[in-house]
Amino acid sequence: MFRDYWIRIAYGPNGHMVKTMHSGEVKDSASRDLLSTREREVLFQIAEGLDTRDIAGKHGISVNTVGNHRSNMVQRLGARDTTALVQIAKMASLI
Repeated sequence: MFRDYWIRIAYGPNGHMVKTMHSGEVKDSASRDLLSTREREVLFQIAEGLDTRDIAGKHGISVNTVGNHRSNMVQRLGARDTTALVQIAKMASLI
């Protein structure tokens, strides 16, 4: 479903973000969410500093599922690790 995604962020002269877009078919890029609702929830909680066990407990899922969500998001956003994932997501206004 999601292949070879990238995020492009354009900044204006004052350093303010003026446009964010992600790859996919151009005609669908505005209507397709990059992350699922559950992935956004997990990402937001990662950004808040919750550990994997706490996140799993809040959602009633296994720690492996949380890890799978994290890995999928890292791959989809092209991040090198979880810290970069959170930074990219913040810059792209995903969280």
